Amino acid sequence: MTTTWSLPETESRNVDSVLEELLERSQALAAHLVDRSGQLIASAGESGYDLESFASLVAADLSANDELARLIGEPHVDGVACIGSLRSMASTQVGENLVLCVVFDRNSTLGLVRHRMRRASEKLWTLFAHFNDSSRGQTNGHTASLHFGVEAANALDDLLMEDTT
Repeated sequence: MTTTWSLPETESRNVDSVLEELLERSQALAAHLVDRSGQLIASAGESGYDLESFASLVAADLSANDELARLIGEPHVDGVACIGSLRSMASTQVGENLVLCVVFDRNSTLGLVRHRMRRASEKLWTLFAHFNDSSRGQTNGHTASLHFGVEAANALDDLLMEDTT
C-alpha cells in the first residue's frame, strides 16, 4: 500500500521545525522522516545522496529488521542503527507508519542521537496523530500501546544516559 503524504503548510513547518531542532541538539548531519512504504515526507540537513533511494532503503531496513525480530521472538523492532567509521545512522519507528532516520558523524554519539530522536519522535507522533485524527475524524486504536512503548523506551534511554553523564 502506497501512502501519499500531503501536509498542510502549518504541519509541514512544524515537522521541519522538529527535524531542525533534532539536528541542532544532536549535532547530527541530516534527519529524514519517511513512511513505511519508503516515501520521503520531510528532510533537514545535508545529505549528498539520493534522498528517494535512501528513503526506500530506510523503510526496507526497518521492515527487514522487524521480520528478524519476529524470528527471534520479539514482536517488533523500534529502532535500527548502522555504525560506520566515518558516518553512522539510526532509525526509529514513529507510530505505525513513519520512520525517523538520523545520519551523524564523529561529532555526535549513538547515545546522544537516540536520546534526541526519542524526544523528536514524541513530538512527531503527536503532530501526526493530531493531524490524522482531525483529518479523518477518528482515533487510532493503537494509541495506548504505542504510548506505552514510547514511555518504556524513554525510561531505558534515561537509564543509559545517566551512565554516560
